[in-house]
Amino acid sequence: KYGLDMEDCIACPYGAGTPAIANTWWGFCKCLPGFTGTAPMASNANMATCRQTPANTWKSSYGHASSYNCPSGTSSPPSSVAHTACKCVVGHTATTDGVACTACPHGSYKGSTGSGECSSCPAGSTSPMGSVHVLNCTCAVGYTITDGETCTACPVGSFKNSSGAGQCLPCPPGKTSGLGSGFCGCAKGYTGTSDGLECTICGVSRYKDYIGDEPCSVCPVHTRSNAGSFDVTNCSS
Repeated sequence: KYGLDMEDCIACPYGAGTPAIANTWWGFCKCLPGFTGTAPMASNANMATCRQTPANTWKSSYGHASSYNCPSGTSSPPSSVAHTACKCVVGHTATTDGVACTACPHGSYKGSTGSGECSSCPAGSTSPMGSVHVLNCTCAVGYTITDGETCTACPVGSFKNSSGAGQCLPCPPGKTSGLGSGFCGCAKGYTGTSDGLECTICGVSRYKDYIGDEPCSVCPVHTRSNAGSFDVTNCSS
């Protein structure tokens, strides 16, 4: 309010106020925190016009300056008066309010606003970045749903190369896989042919200690191994 005495005090326009008491002129009316607008002009017929600061912004001081934008990954209600009103949107995380928030990483989700950690998807499942619900978690590559809700690793000799509710498929003849695999390859001690369709045994003095179609490794110098060796310890002098 402003005026020459208490009886004559006049209320400032909507969204405006005076930072101190005993103001005698309408020009002391300033937009409140959480409000922004135009400065007063030459007469009280053109007093400050103040309006709420829009959503996703904030303003903590008196005056007619523009509001500040919230950091990335956050939102705030209209007429916010502090940067801490900017809180993480769902699917995003930070250690405190009022700072930029990052999307929940793959394999996690967060359904609430504000600071706090993302929750991990159930075992054997994953989710896109920024997920907002556990229902966004689907079986990961190499895992299949077995009882309507649990993701179980594909057994040895099978694979699943995409996430989601698909089933594990048997490996082609001559190939195998490890537990929970997204691909099939030649077994240990075997290498793939150039067309990738068949597997052939590693030759003498060679070995291969993992599943895949890559070439067999040569034994260390002055050592040899039998055909089909699957570990460097099979190479001996």
